[in-house]
Amino acid sequence: MKDQFIVIIEQLLKGLEGADKKKAEKTLLEAYEGLTAQYRPIMAAIPGVLPKVAKDIVPLVVAIAKSLTAIKKDTLVVAAVKEYREVAAKDRRAYIKVYTEAGFSPDEAFALLMLDSANMKTGLANVKLPINKN
Repeated sequence: MKDQFIVIIEQLLKGLEGADKKKAEKTLLEAYEGLTAQYRPIMAAIPGVLPKVAKDIVPLVVAIAKSLTAIKKDTLVVAAVKEYREVAAKDRRAYIKVYTEAGFSPDEAFALLMLDSANMKTGLANVKLPINKN
């Protein structure tokens, strides 16, 4: 199937060289129809099958939820989370202190801390990670 897919893509690319938008859409629609025609009966049956699948996976979801609850209640986890939050709070307090010592009011310092946090989240969201091609 993979080889057939590659052949179809190569044919599409050859057929679309210099094509206008309408021809490209027509060619892609024909390819899509050809690739998916044999799977449409399966796709049509999925809504009828999903309730059974959902019923079958309920025990797994319950087990995962119970595991997560047990982890969250574990005293070592609770202590570690508390320690992390204390360190994070002290970090935030230190940042606010730096801003207030630089002449900003406590409200301004808090606003700048929130801005720093928002900028950090935006910056992290834009980080591009290399994709392992192996």
